[in-house]
Amino acid sequence: MRTDQKCGARLLVHGRPGASYLLYALGAVGVWVAATQYPWQRPHPICQQLASQLEGKVFTPGASVYQESLSSYFSYQEQSLKPACIVRPTSAEDVSTIIVTMAAAHRKFGEQFAIRSNGQALFAGVANINGGVTIDLRAMDSIRISSDRSTVEIESGAAWGQVFSELDPQNLTVTGGRAGAIGTGGYLLSGGLSMLGPAEGWACDTILEYEVVLASGEVVTATKSSHPDLFLALKGGSNNFGVVTKFIIKAYPFNGLWGGFLVYPGDEIPRQLGAFAGFMAPGSFDPQANPIMSVSWTSEYRVLMGTNVLLYAKPEPHPKALRPFVDEVPALFSTLRAMTMLDFNNEKDGHQMPGFYTLYYTTTFTHSPTVYALIVSAFNSSIPFISTVPNMNWHLTLQASPATTGKNSLGLDSNDERLNILMLIAFFPDPRHRHDVRKAASHLLDTIKKTTKAAGVYRPFKYMGYADESQDVIGGYGEESKKRLQAASRKYDPEGLFHRGVPGGFKLFP
Repeated sequence: MRTDQKCGARLLVHGRPGASYLLYALGAVGVWVAATQYPWQRPHPICQQLASQLEGKVFTPGASVYQESLSSYFSYQEQSLKPACIVRPTSAEDVSTIIVTMAAAHRKFGEQFAIRSNGQALFAGVANINGGVTIDLRAMDSIRISSDRSTVEIESGAAWGQVFSELDPQNLTVTGGRAGAIGTGGYLLSGGLSMLGPAEGWACDTILEYEVVLASGEVVTATKSSHPDLFLALKGGSNNFGVVTKFIIKAYPFNGLWGGFLVYPGDEIPRQLGAFAGFMAPGSFDPQANPIMSVSWTSEYRVLMGTNVLLYAKPEPHPKALRPFVDEVPALFSTLRAMTMLDFNNEKDGHQMPGFYTLYYTTTFTHSPTVYALIVSAFNSSIPFISTVPNMNWHLTLQASPATTGKNSLGLDSNDERLNILMLIAFFPDPRHRHDVRKAASHLLDTIKKTTKAAGVYRPFKYMGYADESQDVIGGYGEESKKRLQAASRKYDPEGLFHRGVPGGFKLFP
């Protein structure tokens, strides 16, 4: 306790003259210190204005809803940010009110905001903000199946677990996320990898309609025939054009899937790599099969291990395309079975570790039978550089890209071979180790890039959902797609509100 604090306490106890005045003065100083050192705790004029416009939907520090919102972000990075207030709209009209207010505040005072669907993105600022306004869309989570069962209307605050809990009993499905906690909004605007991807393409390819609140506050519907440039831009263009409040997405008949997790010892990895190479080889395509192969090292076990997530979009046990991954495998752990999509969502969520400092990196390449073993060797060589980090989890994952026949903004060539989408995952509890882990991750990605370039199979595309903030996702779409996205931004957001006013995420302009 400081000397002046001790003095104040003593005056209070003994009731000496001047005690009340001194305590009042000390309290005022404390408030001033808190307000200057912790700006998110100050009453914020924009938050006050929003609160007067949207009664009961604006939450400031100290409110339980504010604290719940922060703690429910997946990554430590996003949980650590402190917005001035969190706004929870319940309709597109509410979102319009917020955007008009924020546009004026940005124009006059440079105020900024963030847009959150379900908060599963990792790096700081992508769906939360320090000192600004966070728009939390999770109260907008309605799901409606069309009367002819051909489409599903999904509000962008819904999580995929909510979606599949509605669709599974109706024997329907959509190209949605494989983890139930993932939000529909960020996932669909980034492209979207799904179990149906090999047959139906990227998740964004199956979206038929977007409801969008533009920078002007206007609520528009973007379809193939209405605002077609915006419709195309939203298929991979992320949060750069407006706030998407609703999607209408194609529905598919569905009677369940077969799959699950399969964990095996490190000495089985070469055979599994052979199985994956065989799966990726030309002529081996099965549109129902979706294997995801991972190699892992953790500080708990300190040995290389393998994990497969095997998915088959029909409840057909041990389908031919996946047998090489399963037959005669000395499994340490297996959950392979027939199940619903919600079953798998819940299982996948059970393997997630929220609250850790978490990093994703990605790269892409086409098939070459020689590169897989070289990549795993590089991963193995990287372990000494992260092995001293306490509670370290270090994973490398390979999976096939969705079909590239749809028209979107991802810049992929429909005549190219199937792509390998590689993801490097690191998570650990102590953020003080982030620089060392980032250094190791960057070095490993550089090695993999050199390996795939030498084999002639490297591709510049980087899937937004797996990319680190240091990676050039928009540039990876190619110059033509980037120019088209920038043109749409200039048309629908001429003042650049969603560029400068929404600083988080992957931006279209420097």
